[in-house]
Amino acid sequence: MRKLLDREIKKGAIKPVVVVFVDNRDPDNLRNNRRNSQFFCNVNYANFFTRELVPKITQDYPVSFSRNDRVILGLSFGGLNSACFGLTAHPTFGGVAMQSPAMHPVPKLFELYESEERRPIKIFFSIGDKNDNTAAGRRFKSVLEEKGYEMLYKEVPYGHNWKNWKPLLDDILVYFFAADAD
Repeated sequence: MRKLLDREIKKGAIKPVVVVFVDNRDPDNLRNNRRNSQFFCNVNYANFFTRELVPKITQDYPVSFSRNDRVILGLSFGGLNSACFGLTAHPTFGGVAMQSPAMHPVPKLFELYESEERRPIKIFFSIGDKNDNTAAGRRFKSVLEEKGYEMLYKEVPYGHNWKNWKPLLDDILVYFFAADAD
């Protein structure tokens, strides 16, 4: 991702950005992956981002204060987490990027997006058409379209793997951070 970011900025495709990668492992025990407790619409995890992480970044780095310049990106369970942030952290994040969101751990998410007021978020959403939660992804896409979300949707001929996700990273960056969007 670092090479991709540098390349896209250098060629003028995207404006300069600060990217923060959050390791979901326990810092005291790196073998303990906390994603299952963090990524399944955990309000405390979203609060960590909105109340601690983002304020620290805005304090320490020359970044925009605009929520529209902040995007949460995730794949698989991380894509599910991004969808959750779209509902719970939208005052802080104006963009939600989901690659192959694994929706099954939080099936109520469909209903929440259907029943709750549309949030002011811009969405990038991609899935593969082979063994990639495809039926649930298409259903979620329909829910988002029916609610009128601004969304770029891509379905690719791959499964739940990096052949699906990696080629779309530049699309995500340009969708949210195009250099000529100012």
